[in-house]
Amino acid sequence: MDHRSLNILSLCAGVGGHDLGIRVAQPNARAVCFVEIEAFACEILATRMEDKTMDEAPVWTDLRSFNGNPR
Repeated sequence: MDHRSLNILSLCAGVGGHDLGIRVAQPNARAVCFVEIEAFACEILATRMEDKTMDEAPVWTDLRSFNGNPR
């Protein structure tokens, strides 16, 4: 079994339901960034990060200006 982390970039993340499903199917998956423009959805993402339901990761609010290149 491969124990390496599977890094996920969540575009148009919404409230993170897709990411939670991926985590159930692939427990070694880790979200490294969320991109979501809706303020309500961003609040839910932040709450889920605070209560450890989701991985802590930056939330980018504008897909048009998001630069996915690693630094």
